[in-house]
This record gives sequence, structure tokens and C-alpha cells, in this order.
Amino acid sequence: LLRLLLMFVLTFLLALAYLSAGSAFEVKSWLTTADPNTGAAILLLAEQAPISSNSKSDSGGVNVNININDIKQTILGYGAGLPQSSAKVLSDLKNQSLELYNSVLHKLFSSDGDGAGMNILRFPMGSCDFSMTITSYDEVKNDYNLDSFSIDEDSLLIVNVLQDIMQVNPKLILIATPWSAPSWLKEWNEMIAYSENNTLLSTDQAYQTYAQYFAKTLRAYKEQGLNIQYFTLQNEPLFGNGDQYPGMYFDSAQAAKLGPLVHHLLGGEAKLLAYDHNWDAPSYPMDVLSTTPSGTFAGTAWHCYGGDMATAMEEMHSQHPDLPQHVTECTGGYPDGVCDITKGMEGFGWNHEWDMSNILLGAAAHWSSSGVKWILALDEHCGPTLPKVTFTNGRPLVAIPSWASTEKDIQYNQDYYSIKHMSKFLVSGASQAGNTTTAAGAVGGTSSSDSSTVRVGTAIKPSDGTDTSNLILESFHNEKTHLVTVIAMNTDHSNALSIHVNQGQEVSFGDSLPPFSTKVYQWIKK
Repeated sequence: LLRLLLMFVLTFLLALAYLSAGSAFEVKSWLTTADPNTGAAILLLAEQAPISSNSKSDSGGVNVNININDIKQTILGYGAGLPQSSAKVLSDLKNQSLELYNSVLHKLFSSDGDGAGMNILRFPMGSCDFSMTITSYDEVKNDYNLDSFSIDEDSLLIVNVLQDIMQVNPKLILIATPWSAPSWLKEWNEMIAYSENNTLLSTDQAYQTYAQYFAKTLRAYKEQGLNIQYFTLQNEPLFGNGDQYPGMYFDSAQAAKLGPLVHHLLGGEAKLLAYDHNWDAPSYPMDVLSTTPSGTFAGTAWHCYGGDMATAMEEMHSQHPDLPQHVTECTGGYPDGVCDITKGMEGFGWNHEWDMSNILLGAAAHWSSSGVKWILALDEHCGPTLPKVTFTNGRPLVAIPSWASTEKDIQYNQDYYSIKHMSKFLVSGASQAGNTTTAAGAVGGTSSSDSSTVRVGTAIKPSDGTDTSNLILESFHNEKTHLVTVIAMNTDHSNALSIHVNQGQEVSFGDSLPPFSTKVYQWIKK
């Protein structure tokens, strides 16, 4: 009898242990930290020891409650721009060392191994500032039938590199943008902007021809095996006075006239994004969206060089909550205005914090579905550029000197690593799940699952004095893979921050964010 009793107890304990193990899980995490004095990177997405279910952090801190059923926006993805200069630098590398070229493409676009998994590339239709020559896809004067339309020689470099990238990431999303209409379709017959008066000819024939120009671009790239998913009508349409590179002033009324024509000719094969300029003029895209038929534009594109991100994007969302928003351009420069490709990681912590706060994680908190930096790759001279361009210290994601022959010669810059914090972990199609934050121990802390009620980053003073204004945190869920991702950034450069993460009754764990850090958490929803 005693033996039977002992066997029963042992069986019960084993069953209990089995059930406990079955309900346990581990949270994977990756940590980036920076030196608060120099900004130098200390850790770069270093994988940490798994965090066990029901683990605890220090008392106090911030409670984060994730409601994966509160869907906010769908994430399109993250990436960079591919101007002719980047395509030339990459093409030259391919000619020198196919192995090294393939390695660079892997690190940028593959989701495997150490790849960043970037899935968006934005490229110019014709020349831009980071080009070798000034041309469009049709520079034959008065060719209103576009009989001479063809992808120019420099832009064919873009085509070739895109075809190679598609072999690495077949789910690549392409955004095409003109810096200028063909010269003969403009008032001054010049692709360089020069003046706001040098805009698109006001005739119906000019508008119809220019709309056909977009449709021909779509077909020309499709013939090369490349599907363009998005167009914008004009890069930075309110910047019409430059004399260094192609540009064209194009006001909201002009965009509202051209947009429906282009939309019709694209035939649903590609979508239009409105605006493609800074946060300081949200009235522009709002005017365009309010004066065009519903469905003409599939969202808004923003640049980072002016205005307040949160104000502009929240205002847009309040007026057009069903239309996605995208950050389609932002670039940085090497220190002191000097091109020095050895300094692409200098001040990493501060630059990373700005990018994450404004165009990546912070923008996602204000309805952005994507984040795209500008220049993918440049050489040791931060070029090539057009001769008159004065921005000669542009910092690309990756600097590839002309002498590069080994991996050590390739410089992956802060921009690359910041983008990787999003692109590596958020598969296109994952939806941003609603977060609620409550101050641990605070009286009357919110418990609503509506993240628009209380967002992480709003100053909530818990009883222990923790200030959550130093925390930017967003959560994401992929329905297909059941993967839940939380990305958190502690912008306090001196103090760690305790967080307590809960996903319903299924997931609960605590952790401490080091000062000046970003951390990515992932687990499989059960």
C-alpha cells in the first residue's frame, strides 16, 4: 500500500511538472546600449539570455499591457532609398567582388542570419541630387506621345541592382518618385528647379502626357521583372527654388489635378501616396485628399526635415484614420559637415535615439506604417553626386569605398543599425497591437485597452517616482506567425527603467531597461 501511495505521489508530481513546463515559455530579447558620455555604441542588438515566463523586475516601474486584438495600423516595412549613386557604388562592388557584393546585399535585405531584412526601397524616376547626370526617362522635346520613353543608362543601374536584391528578398516593396518632370513639360524647359514658376505646364495635354509618363514607368519596370507598388507625384513638392539638382514646385491643386489621371492609368496595379515632403505643411496632403475622389490616394508620405512628427501625423490620422501614413525619407550627415566614412558610428547613441524617436518606433506610435532612410550606399567621397550639389557629407546606411576588397572595408553606419531594430523583427503585414501603460502602484492608473487613451511616452508619475516620459514602447503582432514583438527604448541616459509586460492572461514578465538603451522582445502567442 505504501509503495502504491508513493507511486501515486510521484506520478502526480511528474504530471504537475509536465503541465508546468508545458505552460512555461521563454521570451527572446536583443539589447542595444550606448555610452552616455560619448554616444558610442556598446552593444548592438546583442541577443540576451531568455526571459522566463512570470519573471519579475524591480518593484515600481511601468506596467505595459498588450491587447493584440486592438489593431491600430498594419506595418508595411522598413528600408532606404536607392538613387543612381547607390546603384553605381553597388554595381562597381559587384564588378570587383561578386562575393563581397552578395554579402552586402545579404546584410541589408536578408532576414536570415545577421541580415537586416529590409523590404522597402524608394528610387527616383530620372535624376536626383545623388545622380551622375541630369536626365529623365524622355528628354526628346515635345514628345507628347512619349515615343522616346526609355529608362536612362544611369537608372538601368538601379534596375540591375533591384533585380539582384529581389533574389535576396522577393517580397521587396518599391516606391518610385520623380524629382522633376521631363524638362520639356516644364515652364522653363529645365529639370533643375530654379524657381517655383518652373513647374509643370498648365495645359491639359501636359497633364495627360505626364500621367502617361507614370504609367509607362510602371510598365517599363514590370518588363524588367520589377513591380512598383507605390508612386508619389513629386519629391518635396514645396521645394522649388533649388539650383543644384532636379526639382519642381508642385502645389496641392496641381497634385489634385494630376492624381486622378495617374490613378486611372495605373489601373490598380500600383498605389499613389500624397505629398512626400516635411511634417511642417500637413495642410498640403489634407487639401489633396479632400479635393480628390476617394481612393485616388492610398495614404500620405512624409519627410523628416521640418515640422513636428507627432503633431502632423496625429492631425492627419484624425482627419483620415483609414489612410496609412509613411515616412519615406530622412538622412543624416557625417560629423562637422565633412565626409569621413570612418565616422559613420560616431555619436551613435544620440543619432539612433533621434531616428528611433522620430522616424521609426516613435513614428509607429503616431500611425506610421513604414520608415525609410534616404541613401542606401555611397563611396568614400560620399558620392557620386551631381557637380553642383553641396551636400557632400551625406551618411548612407553603408559606405563602400572604391578599394573595398574585404568585409572590413565596408562601413555599416548608425542608420543601418537603427533601421535593423525594426526591419529585422517586424515582418511586413504584422499589425501594431494596442498598448496601455499604467504607472505601477499609481492610484487611478488607466486600464483601458485603447492605446490612444494613454500612450507609452506620456508622462505618468507612479508612486515610486519613475518618469515614463523616458520610455518609448510599441508592441506588434503577426497573425500568421503568432509572433508578438515589443520594442522599447529608454531615453534616460542615467537610470535604468523597470517594465512589467503583460499580454492578457497568457504572458507576464518583468525586465529592466538599462540607461540609454533599446531592447527588442519576441515570443510566440499561445
